[in-house]
Amino acid sequence: MVVDKSLATLQSLASLHRSKLNIPIIGITGSNGKTTTKELVKTVLETRFMTIFTQGNLNNHIGVPLTLLQIKPGTEVAVIEMGANHRGEIAELCTMAKPTLGILTNIGKAHLGGFGGLEGIILTKKALYEAVSNNGGTVFVNAENALLMELSENLDRWTFAMETKSLYNALM
Repeated sequence: MVVDKSLATLQSLASLHRSKLNIPIIGITGSNGKTTTKELVKTVLETRFMTIFTQGNLNNHIGVPLTLLQIKPGTEVAVIEMGANHRGEIAELCTMAKPTLGILTNIGKAHLGGFGGLEGIILTKKALYEAVSNNGGTVFVNAENALLMELSENLDRWTFAMETKSLYNALM
């Protein structure tokens, strides 16, 4: 079969495939720490669950659909890393992945040019929280990051911290 727009077709196929899955999808984004966080999460999950995850840092408009299309029968959870270098990109990736759980590692001044400034980065990254909420899911939030706490204020969230009181605290 020949298609006019191969990228759009790939993304549509991934979205269709995702719509037929009834498994948790963990979306991970942030200005930095995405790949490390994804590796840590998948390492823990794969000890108990059949897990599919983003390979390397294939976290863009091509890598996310390729990861989604790897999900096969028997998969119990998927960990999808989502990167962005321009406004609206996380929302586009979430439209395909439909995450039910989300981790936003942090928001910083990375790739400023494509976002038009820090406010553009905040709006783009916040799309993960919005997508997870719209999908009836839960976000995991660092209680020691005031911006992330503010952005997730009215969402179903589990908080974690080292020193600040939160739902889950690291033991020192």
